[in-house]
This record gives sequence, structure tokens and C-alpha cells, in this order.
Amino acid sequence: MYAVAGAAAVLLVAGTLTSPDAHSAAGHDMHEGHQAMGAMGPSPDVQSPWASWLGAWEHWALMVAAMMLPVVAPQVRRVATRSLWSRRHRAAVGFVLGYVVVWLVIGAGLVAVVIALGGQEQLAPWLAVVLLLSACWQVSGPRKRMLRRCASLRLGAATGHAADLDCARAGLRSGLRSVYTCGPLMAAMALNHSLLLMAGVLVVLLSERARGANPLRRAGRPHEALVIGGFAVVAAVAVPFW
Repeated sequence: MYAVAGAAAVLLVAGTLTSPDAHSAAGHDMHEGHQAMGAMGPSPDVQSPWASWLGAWEHWALMVAAMMLPVVAPQVRRVATRSLWSRRHRAAVGFVLGYVVVWLVIGAGLVAVVIALGGQEQLAPWLAVVLLLSACWQVSGPRKRMLRRCASLRLGAATGHAADLDCARAGLRSGLRSVYTCGPLMAAMALNHSLLLMAGVLVVLLSERARGANPLRRAGRPHEALVIGGFAVVAAVAVPFW
């Protein structure tokens, strides 16, 4: 799980280092060239909405792998250890697939909404608002109660396809709970693909779920909410920094 998350993070970093500058420079040069040619040359092809959605959704999938797999890794380990030894890897894969499918579907909708509203540049001023709402949701009572239930697992059959389906269903339930508790923060990530923000959000999620003397008391602590509020301040006063 952690290796896959690390590989996704490497791909995100590589894409950030190679794509934006090159695309920006190419776009600038193309714009200047067409200004000089005027009517002598054809206008540049505009990227289709489908291509924009697919590229953003692929980036979302990598973010989910880099951020959410470390969060759910302890549950995956429990699923494997509670399954028959001979099918522990199969059970873990089924659980992860069910969990990831939820986030991929949610991401498809979020990406479509962002593109329909004009893209990340148009929605940049809303990033601070979404982060402030996330900070408030972080310490809300309903979220605290759900977060305390996130560790619960219900596995049914021990063998056969029934066991595979039960593991996948458990992953789906865990994914839905994760959307309920982490949805606002991930919505902020749909508005901004900053690696710094991604790393900060991941630290917040892992800190809240860290093991200790009484991990249940960490649910909804104000510490993480204050950190998220700090992210909102940075987003409000220094958007280019992200």
C-alpha cells in the first residue's frame, strides 16, 4: 500500500516538474506566433472538454492513490489478517478495489463540476472558502461519530466468491465513510493540485488517525482544524504560492 502510494506521489511530482512549465512556454510561444501570423495561419486547436476531464481525472486518481491509500492501509492489514492465510492478498485487493472505486466515482463528478464552472483558475478564490468549511467540518459532531466508526469491519464468508464480494463491500463501506469524513478536504484538492497542499492534507489525515494511548480521542481534535485553517489563510493571501 505504501509503495503504491509512494509511486503515485513520484508520478505526481514528475508531472508537476515537467508539464506546467513546458505547457506554459509552448502556449506562450504559440500565442505569440499566431498573433504575428494573424490571418495567415489557422487558429490553434482547443483542448476538448473530454480531454480536459480525462487529464484532470487521471491526476485525481494519482492523488487518491498517494493520499488515501496510506490512510486506509491499517484497515487493509486488518482485512488481510482476518482472512484465511491462503487468500489474504486476494481479500486485501478486493477491499482496496471497493474503496478506490468510491473515490474514483466521486472524483469524476468533482472534476466535471470544476471544468463546467470554468476550471481551477476561475475557482481559485473559492479554495480558501472550501478549506475554511473543511476546518469547521473537521471538529463537527457528526464527523467525530463517523470517524470513530471507520475502523469497524464486517467480513462475512471465509472462502469463495462470496468472500470476495464481502471484502469488496467492506471496501465500499469504508470508502463511503472516508468520503463523509474527508470529502471537504478532497474537494479542496479538486480545486487545486498543489503538491504542498496535498502533503499538508495527508499529514493532517494521518495525524488524526495515528495510533496512541487513546486514538479515539484524536477524532475531531482542534489541532488539525487549526492547521487546515492555516492552509485557508495561505490560499487567501498567497494563491500563487500553492
